[in-house]
Amino acid sequence: MHKDRPPGLFDFANRSIRYLVGFWFASGVLLSILVHTGLLVWRADANGNGLKPDSETLEVKTTAPEPASATTPPPNAVRY
Repeated sequence: MHKDRPPGLFDFANRSIRYLVGFWFASGVLLSILVHTGLLVWRADANGNGLKPDSETLEVKTTAPEPASATTPPPNAVRY
C-alpha cells in the first residue's frame, strides 16, 4: 500500500500554523541562549583571566591592619 511521506522539517506549507509558531519559538529560544552564552564568554575574555593581583584579594582587604605602634594598652573594663 502506498503511503505519502510526511512533510519535511522546513515544509511549512504542508504543516499547521501551530507547528510554524512552535518551530520559530523554539528556534528563537535556542538562538537567544547561544547569544547570551557568547556575550558572557566575550565579556569574560575582555576582562582578562579574572585573577586579581595579591594586593586586591578579599583576604587582604578584610584583614585589619595592625597599628604601627600600640603604646597604650586597651582598657580592662568600662564602669558606669
